[in-house]
Amino acid sequence: MQSLRSIRVTPEHWACLAVLLVAGISGRTAWAAPAPLPPELKACTLEKDDQARLTCYDQAMTRLTTGPGESYGLSAEQMRKATPQSAPEKAKTTALSSTVTTATVQADGRQLIRLANGQTWLQSDAYDVIQVRSGDSVTIKPGLLGSYFLYTSSGAATRVTRSK
Repeated sequence: MQSLRSIRVTPEHWACLAVLLVAGISGRTAWAAPAPLPPELKACTLEKDDQARLTCYDQAMTRLTTGPGESYGLSAEQMRKATPQSAPEKAKTTALSSTVTTATVQADGRQLIRLANGQTWLQSDAYDVIQVRSGDSVTIKPGLLGSYFLYTSSGAATRVTRSK
């Protein structure tokens, strides 16, 4: 192991240190950028009338914070296609419980699970072996970073994505 006195500091070391100091002083780094304003809220900033702007913000926040109902598990793009702007909002829940109508194994080993409420969920990882049969009660709960987990009544779990 080298001693600290034998390490030679090069101009590249000084340049890296300068970049780190400037990034730290400015308080803005590429990985700490603020989240962009959702388009629903951005559209409200164009309203000139105070009451209309407040109503717009209220409606946008309701759309952003309510779910799941029919939209539970859909990506933002799928939700835009499936939900008209004037649709009544559903109450927010943290889990969805239903009964399995069919569970089929795909060619890639993942299960396609159809629920009694009409939703279809696809198992994300084929290596997760989980027994899901028609008539089983399941619960789908949100995970981190937009993921969802399907839990069976026996306690087994697998990550799923909404396909319909």
